[in-house]
Amino acid sequence: MTRYVVLDTETTGTVPERDRVIWVAVAVLNDGVIAKRWSTLLDPGPDRRARAGCVDLAGQPTFADIQPRLTQLLRGGVLVAHNARFDVSFLAAEYKRAGSATPEVPVVCTLRLAHQLELDVASLSLVDCCAAFGISHRRHHRADEDVEATVQLLQQLLPLAAARGWSSVDALLEAVAPVGRGGDGEVVFAIEVNVEEVLAKLLIEKAGWRPGEEPPEEAMARYRDRLRAERDAAYARMEPEHRAAHQLKDALGSNERHASAWLPVLQALEAAGCPEAADAWVEYGRRIQGPARNAKRALAALRHALDLYLSSAKVTRTAVDDAVMWSGSPATTRICPMS
Repeated sequence: MTRYVVLDTETTGTVPERDRVIWVAVAVLNDGVIAKRWSTLLDPGPDRRARAGCVDLAGQPTFADIQPRLTQLLRGGVLVAHNARFDVSFLAAEYKRAGSATPEVPVVCTLRLAHQLELDVASLSLVDCCAAFGISHRRHHRADEDVEATVQLLQQLLPLAAARGWSSVDALLEAVAPVGRGGDGEVVFAIEVNVEEVLAKLLIEKAGWRPGEEPPEEAMARYRDRLRAERDAAYARMEPEHRAAHQLKDALGSNERHASAWLPVLQALEAAGCPEAADAWVEYGRRIQGPARNAKRALAALRHALDLYLSSAKVTRTAVDDAVMWSGSPATTRICPMS
């Protein structure tokens, strides 16, 4: 009986030695049927103020707390992940911080498998690979939902792999280019952190990058050029007041939280009739959430964003859901609960 352990992590960044895992989700498949699901948020430490969705991560379990259970789930199974090198690299860094050895387990990367199967997709992102099989995956970058999507993708890829003669676990591992074997002869996925693999998750999603076909630096430069061109084209279509409002927002620092800097920008966007004004209010509300003294202002900003969303004929359900989630989060409801 083949036991696949499908895993996904969400992290605070892309560098394992510096950034932290803040969400781990696992689904265990026995002969293709889900036998167990497990998901947990993680506290990245006192030097990081991080959130996942609407949940403050302070006070959540640490990786050291959950390491024994995760190890138990991994042992005796075949680890499966989409762009596995990214997730395995972060797991290795977390195990090292916890003072434990990373379990040696065989690993199947569904991204590599899709590539080897020559899947006809726009990119090898989890979203595009799922779309090729009609698998719905709207809320990506949530560990639990990414795992569910990866499970469904694996269930579609395995019969295709079997048709190529990769029906055994060993054959499947050879097909996705394993790089070594453990002491007992079992094929093992060695952890080799490099720029290409660390950036892969971002570049595959955002730039449609295909690993091995171009250097990651070129994909990143292409993505930045595309964003710059899209911004310049959008600016060219705007009225001067609207363009000036966006330029004000562009000038804000990435960590700017002061109302004195944000409010002129927000007012200018609204005065220009910008359809992104509500998004800007949500961003402002998120930036100032946290300290108790800011809870009322954050809630007011997020409620104002909802008013703008609901008065727009082009509002999306996702935008409203996100604003509602943030409006109802503990940081805003602690002082000023929603009525």
